[in-house]
Amino acid sequence: MTKKIKIKNRNGILLVSFHVVVVIFFSVDSALDISDDFIKDNTVYTVPLHIILGSEDYLDGFNITPDFIYKTYKKNKVLPKTAAVSEIEYEEHFKKLLNSGADEIVHISLSSAISSTYNNAKNAAKKLQNVYVVDSKNLSLGGGILVFEGLKMAKLNEKADKIANELKIIRQRVDASFVLTNLDFISAGGRCSNVMALGANLFNIKPLIKVDNKQGKISVSKIYRGKLETVLPKYISEKLKSKKISGSNFFVTYSEINEKNVETVCKTVRSFLTKKQNLIVCKTGCTISSHCGPGTLGMGFITE
Repeated sequence: MTKKIKIKNRNGILLVSFHVVVVIFFSVDSALDISDDFIKDNTVYTVPLHIILGSEDYLDGFNITPDFIYKTYKKNKVLPKTAAVSEIEYEEHFKKLLNSGADEIVHISLSSAISSTYNNAKNAAKKLQNVYVVDSKNLSLGGGILVFEGLKMAKLNEKADKIANELKIIRQRVDASFVLTNLDFISAGGRCSNVMALGANLFNIKPLIKVDNKQGKISVSKIYRGKLETVLPKYISEKLKSKKISGSNFFVTYSEINEKNVETVCKTVRSFLTKKQNLIVCKTGCTISSHCGPGTLGMGFITE
């Protein structure tokens, strides 16, 4: 973004006028899944949530991986827990970005209905200048979509405050959902009952979790039964037949799924996309992996 600077003398006569570049950094909670390659290629910076595994406190994506979480579970039956980023941690993070060249920051948080990260980030931003916090009303790729949209606006020289306000409108058109295979993880997080988790594991149930982009809450919208390789194409086809996809990007994320299933999903999705629409695929980070467990696949896009 650029802004125009005018310098006048004491009599109000314009002496010089020029444009200066205003640098906008984007910041996201680690629970919003974005590929590492994309982060490296753009001014996007991640704030890690805490992953509690046994007596150890790890930082999502910094000193722990989803593979380590699942290996620990398989070996010791230890289920992970997560903790939000504190207000102090956010303040330190924002200050670091401002001292590293950012003139303005747009931070996109995990849904306020799911975590306290939004309120903590917002309180930290109040102590600083030019930091704008957006409640994604979503999680994982549903919130990650907003980062892509924000970057588009930044390239058009939009101001950070305008970008933040526009993202609050766009989030109401984000459609995000995911299918679960293992309910032990989400049950441990208190988001479904142990009875439902036991039933899912015994009867091969695969619940479809829908994110409410108005309130930011999650709920079970449908129950599938059968093997994952059968359920996934059905889930995608049913979902996309009833939705009109807007924008140039479609997002798929997954956690410890057979690569053949991922290929099947991508092939099914592409049959609904135009040649101008991109399919972006990434793996879930530690926060989402901790809550959803292995065998999870989700997709997100902007609707018309």
